[in-house]
Amino acid sequence: MRIKRYSILWFVIHLWASLDASTPRLESIMTHATISKFPNYVSHGMLHNPHTRENTDYTMSFKHIDNGLIVDVQTKLTTSRLYLDSQFNVISSTFNILNNDLKTKLNYDQRLAKRNAHNEVEFTFISNNKVTRKKGVFYNRNTIDTFSIIPVLQYLCTTDSTLFQADFGVQHMALKVPVLIQKSYASKLNPLLSTYTVPPSVVDQISHYSGSYIVFRLKVKGWQGLIYNHVHFYIFSSLPPHHYIGHWGGPDQTNLFSFATHP
Repeated sequence: MRIKRYSILWFVIHLWASLDASTPRLESIMTHATISKFPNYVSHGMLHNPHTRENTDYTMSFKHIDNGLIVDVQTKLTTSRLYLDSQFNVISSTFNILNNDLKTKLNYDQRLAKRNAHNEVEFTFISNNKVTRKKGVFYNRNTIDTFSIIPVLQYLCTTDSTLFQADFGVQHMALKVPVLIQKSYASKLNPLLSTYTVPPSVVDQISHYSGSYIVFRLKVKGWQGLIYNHVHFYIFSSLPPHHYIGHWGGPDQTNLFSFATHP
């Protein structure tokens, strides 16, 4: 039995290695990426908790600055700001927690991130004005993270790439995992929701959508994917400039739906 398990594990590792060799890397697609044609816009929408039936409004804005892009996200629970350079590289970010229950759950109330000259993004976790933890994560052209993924994927809507691998930075944990991202097109979102608890508020919101969508399906790969065997979906309009529509994913019991009100 032990030999059989090792054989299966060896096959999976070999399969991953084969996929790695044949699947393009994000950095090869982003070689000539630029924010010059990225739109300035504001996305208003709602976060839906399917288990508590609580809904929270959000505002997410994208604004050009000299040689860069600022992404601001505001809810009644948190605020965040992300700075990207002209090629979508993360320069710095801030994340502030306004809700006491969330502060207790995460064990901090502020998180700062700043890129240094060695392409290491240093994460600083703060609680009650005291630094509780610092950790650096190496970022390169193959790295996206929980903040930068939305503008990067919106840019990738304009390319022909349909499958690529990347390094995904989980800011809350200050670590990176390898991911596989697949792009496809869909005329309906309901089939993508079949494995999740879907509250009536989500059903009502997406019932007002029309048109077709670009869907990005993100999954952790490698041995980390055996531990975190879940999928995340990111949805954009199929029409230029491909505004953000929504995202959800992970385990059903912790999933939150995010959907734009007027995509």
